[in-house]
Amino acid sequence: MKNFLLFSVILCGIVVFCGCEKPHPPPPVASTELMVRFFASMRKGDHASAVQQGVKLYALDKSQEAVIQLVMLEQANQYVEEAQKALNSGDLNRALSVLSEGMKKYPENMALPQHYRRVRQLRNVKALIEAMERAKNSASMSASLTAARIGLAANSTPELEAYFKEYGKRIEEVRMNEKKIEKTPSIVEPAIEISKPGDKK
Repeated sequence: MKNFLLFSVILCGIVVFCGCEKPHPPPPVASTELMVRFFASMRKGDHASAVQQGVKLYALDKSQEAVIQLVMLEQANQYVEEAQKALNSGDLNRALSVLSEGMKKYPENMALPQHYRRVRQLRNVKALIEAMERAKNSASMSASLTAARIGLAANSTPELEAYFKEYGKRIEEVRMNEKKIEKTPSIVEPAIEISKPGDKK
């Protein structure tokens, strides 16, 4: 009987000890395999999978700050690529909607608001360029060029800068023609009287 009680106490002690033991960290192999899958998903452009794997990887080891930075990048890429498809088809509103959805899902991601602002600025491109083409004199042309440079500063491209440079040359040509017209004296042609039948000469 004494042996049975002793055995019971020892058994209970083992159970309590095991229950209170802290969970062991996952073996290094599991972390390594997850890391491999994480980078493989990024290479394939599978942003959704990369985000999921990166979050799990960071949960295993919070010291890996680089991983969470890559996760945020993949979060942005997931929506930026979809927005780019909408832009390629000329649907600016769809692109903005996609990026807005991403910002709601990942409010801490700082890259998505930047892309959102750039797409909003692209809305002004057509209007600004059309205003430049409608301008008829050097003053209005200069004003429209300044407005376009300011409005499209965040979306500048080599092609756009080349267009601005060429437009600046056109302004100078128009200004020179305006000065020539100002210097040319106006010629008043003499009035010619037309005699009517029956008038005496």
